[in-house]
Amino acid sequence: MAVIHISFDFPDKVDRKKTVAIQNLVNSYAFNNIVFSLNRTASSFTKLKIYKEDHGYTLQVTGFPFGILLKFWMFIAYRRILRIIKHEGIKPEMIHAHKLTFEGIIAFYLSKKLKVPFITSIRGADVYVLKNKPLSRSFYQKIVNSASRVIFIAPWAMKPMKILLGSQIFEGKTELLPNIVNLSKRNNALFEKGQKFVTVFRFKKNIYKVKNINRMIKAFDLVFRKYPDYSLDIIGDGPLKSKIIEDINLTSHPQNYFLKGEIENEMLGKVLSGYLGFVLPSFPETFGLVFVEALSSGIPVIYSRNAGIDGYFDDYQVGLAVNHRSVEEIAAAIEDIIENNRRYTQNIENMIKSGFLHQFSRDSVGERYSEILKKVS
Repeated sequence: MAVIHISFDFPDKVDRKKTVAIQNLVNSYAFNNIVFSLNRTASSFTKLKIYKEDHGYTLQVTGFPFGILLKFWMFIAYRRILRIIKHEGIKPEMIHAHKLTFEGIIAFYLSKKLKVPFITSIRGADVYVLKNKPLSRSFYQKIVNSASRVIFIAPWAMKPMKILLGSQIFEGKTELLPNIVNLSKRNNALFEKGQKFVTVFRFKKNIYKVKNINRMIKAFDLVFRKYPDYSLDIIGDGPLKSKIIEDINLTSHPQNYFLKGEIENEMLGKVLSGYLGFVLPSFPETFGLVFVEALSSGIPVIYSRNAGIDGYFDDYQVGLAVNHRSVEEIAAAIEDIIENNRRYTQNIENMIKSGFLHQFSRDSVGERYSEILKKVS
């Protein structure tokens, strides 16, 4: 089966450091996959480049900030992709748009033109766009109605999407399929931890606000008043390093924060296992691979309510969901992890032993994804 994937979040020649979530999914099964990896540029006057790569094609496409003229620019992107498909003689049997509100527009038009079915994923950005573009909802209802399947990456997104677009259009076509996570083979859940927390993110301008860095740093500053011997290690690097240092220097306990630089993904599981807990109250957040990586390493997590992994681990009490806007609530969650760490790590050990994390493995996700595509084709 030849499957066309359309994504703004696939590592490519333009940006090799994009999240590997969609790349992992595409590589998890043995169909003929052709990826159109898109990169937004605000300029409509320069020559937009196209690269042929092992995964398929990498394109620069025009798109203005805040979704200005979004439908128009995605239609232009559709026309460019259609020309490539015709020129290269590609005969797709399925199209997968990896976000409804952006790639979904392209897939909608391609499906009609090529007369092949399409499926679309729902991510955190989709909820955000639809909340802020009420006049576009009727158009997205058409896309969902036309889609053969709608894949939710995380359960928290189901309720708001059904409220925004109407629950009836999702009936009989929804699937819940998490991102693939490289699970740690080490279970250090009951090992004695130090007095350090950890967070991991890329220091990029466009995700600084999303990762909620300023509030997290302020929350730890409140915690350090009561627990001055504890600290936070910040793993990552990027152009906003000076901004993070500036935020830290504005706290009362700058000596309790440590910038550790980047760490290879292969080493992350071993590194995480030595910490007391993982904290990242990011919002919006579709899923967040690192949260599951942290849990598989045996440490509790603090994440935002109605975002990321919220809804996946409710039965196990392996961490805390917080209001991402509340510095005080984030701080209270950190203190809870300190005071009840043994209970949290025991819960994590029980969860790991139950096999619950297998649903995030490459084999499990790949098999389920393959079944979804076969049912639609």
